Amino acid sequence: LGEGRPEEAEAIVGIDALMLLYARVRKAWDTDEMEPVDFTDAGDRVVVRHVWHARGRGPDLDIEQAIVCTLSQGRISTVQPFWNHHEALKAVGLEE
Repeated sequence: LGEGRPEEAEAIVGIDALMLLYARVRKAWDTDEMEPVDFTDAGDRVVVRHVWHARGRGPDLDIEQAIVCTLSQGRISTVQPFWNHHEALKAVGLEE
């Protein structure tokens, strides 16, 4: 799993890698949730804009982010995070 800014990170491939990422994140806060804001259809990919809420052990967190989910056989096969919704749209060939 990549370090640094999400748009500089490699895509997260596979359920094990995604669950490892979530486990790392959950060590930093007592509770967290992702609140979907909107979904953009991009063929075999979906751009999901969401707000990440986290509470406990440090400052509260409310950050708007985006992820690009690639679908394969009706399932999510990769997840690529972005800090910026516009950059996520550009990554799938869509401009806002």
